[in-house]
Amino acid sequence: MRTSIWLVRAGQSRANAERRFHGQADSPLTALGSAQSAQVAVQLRRQRIDAVYCAPQRATVQSAALLAPVCRSTPVIEAGWADQGLGVLTGLTRAAAHRDWPQSMADRLRDPLDAVAPGGEALATVAERIVVAWQQLVTRHRGQRVVIVTQATPIQIILCALVGTPLLQHWSWRIDNGSSTCVDLYGTTPIIRCVNATTALVRADIEATQRQTDDDASN
Repeated sequence: MRTSIWLVRAGQSRANAERRFHGQADSPLTALGSAQSAQVAVQLRRQRIDAVYCAPQRATVQSAALLAPVCRSTPVIEAGWADQGLGVLTGLTRAAAHRDWPQSMADRLRDPLDAVAPGGEALATVAERIVVAWQQLVTRHRGQRVVIVTQATPIQIILCALVGTPLLQHWSWRIDNGSSTCVDLYGTTPIIRCVNATTALVRADIEATQRQTDDDASN
């Protein structure tokens, strides 16, 4: 029995575009981000999706909503799939974070697994949360096809767990905005079908998506 799970990174958010620490910020999609998520929907249009889950942040919820018509499934928000909580660093540029919270930034370099910025989460704690969310989902949807819309770090954590890569090497998996990563499970045996699948976008795609978004907002 095969269980297929698509791990989708949300499209570009305003925080991504401004090169700010995203974490659990409620930053909306940009026009490019909406177009990226619309292209993921095109990739999934021939799949029979049984369920769609998403992290509770604005960009992931918006991305999941763009997938919903193709997946024919109302997205379910699950807090367990949220990105790492970065606390006081959320929304800051790297330069501002080094200026305002130099000790927290130094701690992140010294001990990336267990360092915690004020109000944030350690990467090790996030990994525990994400693995639990994964195990629950696999148990709940055994033999089905499921989409999870989240951010890069949770996807990297799952890939590390599946192939036995040390968590400290999670950054070695490149996960772009608006990408999909697909894992097939045969019992407990994973087969990674694709990682970081993306579609090239031209300006016309972005402008068309923005027009559709504007039309929806005015109706």
